[in-house]
Amino acid sequence: MAGRDSVSREQLLSPKEEDFAVGLASGLSQAEAYRKAYPNSRKWKDATVHSRASELAALSKVRGRVSELGQKAAAANQVT
Repeated sequence: MAGRDSVSREQLLSPKEEDFAVGLASGLSQAEAYRKAYPNSRKWKDATVHSRASELAALSKVRGRVSELGQKAAAANQVT
């Protein structure tokens, strides 16, 4: 059933939201992840990028995906 939840969550995210979540999970700041996922935002004022990135990071579907990616990375890095 866990596999179904992750597929379902991924389907809810747009490709840009997925890129943003991957950026956050890989250690980028919210602003860096937003600019990477939304290249046009590189022309924007920092305050606008910070505001939009914060709003996107607050979405439950994005938080859930970041958490899922973090758990996968932690499991892949376990030493036995």
